[in-house]
Order: sequence, then C-alpha cells, then structure tokens
Amino acid sequence: MRKSRWILAAVFAVSMTAQAYAGEWKQDETGIWYENEDKTWPTGWFQEGGDWYYAGGDGYLETGWLQYQGNWYYLGNRDGKMYADCVVNTRDGFYRFGSDGVGERITGDYTGWVRDDRYWHYWKPGGYIISGWQTVDGVRYYFEDGIMKTGPAVIDGSSYFFDDDGQITTGLATWEGELRYVKEDGSLAVSETMEIDGVTYLFDENGVGAIEETPSVYANWPYKMPVQIPPEEEKSEHHKAADRMAEQVLSGIVNDSMTQRQKAEAIYAWVRGNLRYSGHSATRDWGEEAYQGFRRRHGDCFTYFSVSVALLSKVGIDSIEVVRSTDNGHYWNLVNIDGQWYHFDATPRTAGGYFCLWTDAQMLSYSSRHYNCFAFDRALYPPTP
Repeated sequence: MRKSRWILAAVFAVSMTAQAYAGEWKQDETGIWYENEDKTWPTGWFQEGGDWYYAGGDGYLETGWLQYQGNWYYLGNRDGKMYADCVVNTRDGFYRFGSDGVGERITGDYTGWVRDDRYWHYWKPGGYIISGWQTVDGVRYYFEDGIMKTGPAVIDGSSYFFDDDGQITTGLATWEGELRYVKEDGSLAVSETMEIDGVTYLFDENGVGAIEETPSVYANWPYKMPVQIPPEEEKSEHHKAADRMAEQVLSGIVNDSMTQRQKAEAIYAWVRGNLRYSGHSATRDWGEEAYQGFRRRHGDCFTYFSVSVALLSKVGIDSIEVVRSTDNGHYWNLVNIDGQWYHFDATPRTAGGYFCLWTDAQMLSYSSRHYNCFAFDRALYPPTP
C-alpha cells in the first residue's frame, strides 16, 4: 500500500521556495494563514511540516483546485495542503496526483486507495467503497463506513489496535506520539504496571505508558529528570537505526582527546549545520524523531532536540528536555557538562543566535528581546553557572 505524501520531485523543489523559519498557523473568519516569527506571512507556494501550500497575496491559503504554470493541483478544503502521491475522488471524477502534486484525470474504472481531506478509503470498480474486514495486497484492514480504521477499536465484541497505516499491532507501540501496550486480545494496558524484559512500565488511565525506572544518580533529584535511554532490548528498530546513524556522525566529529565541552560544541555545530527547519516533526517520541531527523535532515524544534539527545547520549552527556512555559510550543536541551548545566538549542531563529552552552541569564536576556521565545519555569530545571 503506497500512501506517502512526501513531495520530493526536483522540478517542484526548484520552482517553489519554502519558508525555513519558526512560525505558527493562524485562523479567522476569512481563512487560514501562516504567520512567521517576525509577523510577516508567506505568499505563493511555501512548505511547512513537509507539506506544500499556496497562499494568495493577502496570505490566506487557497483551497480546492489551483491552476499554476499550466498544471492543475488540488489543495485540501480543510487545511490547504497540496495533495501528492495519492488518488482523489472529485466531483469531476478520479484524479491521480504525483509526487510533484500535478493532477491527472483517470479514465475508466479505478480500483485502489483513495484519500479525502482526512481519511483513507479503498475503492472498487463501479463506485463501490469497501467496508468491514478486507485484505488488500496481503494485509488485513478494517473499514468503518468506508474509512480505514486506525487506533483502538472494538469490532464484533473483540478489541483491536490499528497503527497509523491501518495494520493490526500488538506489544509496545507508539500511537499519536505516546507509548502504549497492546495485549494479545487487542486491548490496551490501562491503569497497569507491567514488567517487560526487565523494564517496568506504568500505564495510566488513558493507556499512556512511561518507564518507571530512573537512574540511581538522580534518585533524589529535585528537578525534571534527564532524558532516559531505554535498554537496548527495549529500543525500537528505528531507535537502533538512529543509534547507528549517531555513531557514524560522531566518528567524524569527535575523538577521545576532546573534553566534554568540545564534544558538545562539535555536536551542536553538526546539528545546526546539517538539519533544516521545516516546522514539523513526525512524533513526540524522541527516539523515533531522532531517526526521522537523521534520515530526512529536516524537522521542527523537537527534531533538533531529539537528534541532539541521540548524539549527546552517545558521548556520555546527560540532557534534560526544556519546554517553553508560555505555550509548550518550543523544545530545547539542557546539558550536563562536567557537572554543570547549560542550555543547548540548535534550532535556528529568524533573529539569529548561536545558543550553544548558554547560561540562564543569557537565555532570558535574549528571550526578553525576542517575544519571550525562551521563557521557561526555572523551578523545574537545575540552575546554570
């Protein structure tokens, strides 16, 4: 099943310019627009979170059909995202959109995956959308009212858990960025403590899990705990792949003769110089996001944070996740260098700044001049020098 929506065509990347700085979505009664950190907005084609959009001269997103340089594109009615690598059923019939977003009408009967603004469907000849249990390309899916099911579901009295690709899964799993445990009967572990391969997990009333064990050196730690590195046997395949990519990067930028500070500075320079800000991360699982960051070389502040954790942990540098207190909308690292903590934020900002091993005073001084971008609850984190 091919359901990717990456837009990678070279001709598309050349002809359209992407925004590369932090910002946020805004909406009013007229429509939706993207506001950059400096309060300006993009017009024409721009990229955000791996997706392409088209904004008019007033900054508002266009939706529906768009003709551009002789080609037809389709922009989602709900969010303005350009459709790519998918088939869409419109009032004018079926259209196939390539990786460059260009639409081409399909003649004759169509069989295959179709998506709309929110969901995936599977279409059979004659305009029939399948429902219930169906096997497609050897994989079993469940369709409810024609919509491919994801997440937890109770079907005919039995519980199931479907991942984001619609496939049934069991065991430790990540869904919507949170750790879950799916039992053999398809139900989620809820309000339970489970020991899995020597690691104790606590699952709350919503089924969201966390590792109970904490490093003994932080047993009486009065601040937010450093990021925990799971045992090797508990790491996902993507996390293990991220470890391998981190080791490959480190082999070229650090050596045993370097101090902790020098290693941290080298890691900062690599992350800052090799990732591109695109305003979107795939998950809030740092191990998974580190993998995505190494592989795609772009993301948002959580991607920069996650890749930094993967590299820093490999050279023995502990890291705490710092979250902006005003809106929980920005992440960065607080790192332990020779027993003292420093701020480490590799995410680029429109106003500039190289936030490598900064003190609290430096961060708060910069923050006060730039919309409180680094506001944080000092009671949660160990003080810097």
